[in-house]
Amino acid sequence: MQPSLTTAALALAALALAACTAAAPPTTGDTSYSTRGHAEAGALLFADHCAPCHATTAEERVGPGLAGLFAQGGTLPDGQPRTETNVAAWLLTGGSGPRGTMPPQELDAQQIADIIADLRTLSNSDILLKFKRNPIQ
Repeated sequence: MQPSLTTAALALAALALAACTAAAPPTTGDTSYSTRGHAEAGALLFADHCAPCHATTAEERVGPGLAGLFAQGGTLPDGQPRTETNVAAWLLTGGSGPRGTMPPQELDAQQIADIIADLRTLSNSDILLKFKRNPIQ
């Protein structure tokens, strides 16, 4: 069965929007940390402190994948909105969520800013790749 022109147009529009979203880092709301941070340094810190449990894609490991963390909205496991200030507090204090407990991280203010700057560069392109493989019929 051939997809209708409307379905094809909707799929094309969704992919075009996805390309725009994936190309630019999310810039919603609170940027109190990422404007002080350095994403390159944050990527190195992420590899040491975060990557054992979290992926930079949508892949779930011990903890959730962090692709599009700030673009998706929603809340942290403690019920707080996903803002930079709240993510920084979560990193410093840790907490429990549906997948288990995240221990507090021993990081200084600059390291937190660097990690958050790195998290801001993660798009939700991994999620969009799944749509490309299984488009809406």
